[in-house]
Amino acid sequence: MKICLIHSLYPPFNRSGAEKVVIFSAQGFLKQGHEVVVITLGRENKVENIDGVRVYRLKSINLFSFIDINSQPAWLRLPWHLIDMFNFLSAKQVKQILAAEKPDLVIAHNLKGLGYLIPRVIKNLGLRYIQVVHDVQLSVPTGLLIVGQEKFEKNILCRIYSAINRQLFNFPDVVISPSQWLLNFYLARGFFTKSEKKVLLNPSPEVFVSIGVGKFFNPQKINFLYVGQIEEHKGILFLVRALKKLNGQNWQLQIVGDGKKMMELKKMTDGDNRFVIHGAKYGEELIPFLQIADFTLVPTLCYENLPQTILESFSFGTPVVAARIGGIRELVVDNKNGFLFEAGDEENLRAVLDKVLAIMVDDYSRLVEGVGEWRGLNTEEYIGEIIRMLKY
Repeated sequence: MKICLIHSLYPPFNRSGAEKVVIFSAQGFLKQGHEVVVITLGRENKVENIDGVRVYRLKSINLFSFIDINSQPAWLRLPWHLIDMFNFLSAKQVKQILAAEKPDLVIAHNLKGLGYLIPRVIKNLGLRYIQVVHDVQLSVPTGLLIVGQEKFEKNILCRIYSAINRQLFNFPDVVISPSQWLLNFYLARGFFTKSEKKVLLNPSPEVFVSIGVGKFFNPQKINFLYVGQIEEHKGILFLVRALKKLNGQNWQLQIVGDGKKMMELKKMTDGDNRFVIHGAKYGEELIPFLQIADFTLVPTLCYENLPQTILESFSFGTPVVAARIGGIRELVVDNKNGFLFEAGDEENLRAVLDKVLAIMVDDYSRLVEGVGEWRGLNTEEYIGEIIRMLKY
């Protein structure tokens, strides 16, 4: 079977957990003997082979490329989003590729930057079509809904944007959401009324799922880990401010990631050896950090779907301290496999972290056992679930 994956970014361009899901999927389908084609953005139009996957890169036909969106001013993004929704030229390019490749199945992920006319193109070609949602970008242009700023979604421009996208994305045969929360978010807004819906946990690579190890815990020196973008909405600066106010000193935070707030982060942590910044790491590069972590911290300030870092941490038997928001509550059970705090509430976060720093070995072992009861999907199982959908 020939599978076509469509997603805004593909290596060497990486930004979020969605890219990991696409990479795992491409390699998973390939390993099972399927032919895999990827349509994504690039700096120029070209076709290349990456680890056996045929990758079509399309140069952005817009004011700037989605690859560079984080460096663009807000006033320029508004017309950019409008062009992106009705990008006929980009849709024509994708149509030509699909017509030539004739895939048996198209799995679309995030289409921001490639254009929102693509679902209609897929449908008009009569191709089987699965849409995977990763965030709230079909209802909120930025894809971010920040805690305390929920009213932003109610403004007239967002409501028009959401109403248009309800029509543009009305064609998938199946819609996959990694969390029930995100699926409910879209259903409450009238999306995907004609599609079959399924909640399917994101996959983790086999090396993560199979590597679960016994944890050695030293309460005299607790290793915290943050993996994610160095951005305001991810809560890393909020986390650092909270940590610096803790009474306990028996901890160190490993920070893995990159982003436009890196200089501010370095300034906040300069001269404080409790904070160690490593920059961005991907795939197996993350393993050493996950192996030594006692707790992974997920301090997000936005409504998350299903942070990949939680799945990866659980694969290593590592409890998680996370914001009680979005789909996170479907993974982290308070005092069972980690701890939850109110998103954006620094006092509550400090109280939870103080409790963590006072934790005893037996209590920590109980949390690790709670993590061990959780069962994720490896890539083979994830692919198997998708193949089973096609048989109904």
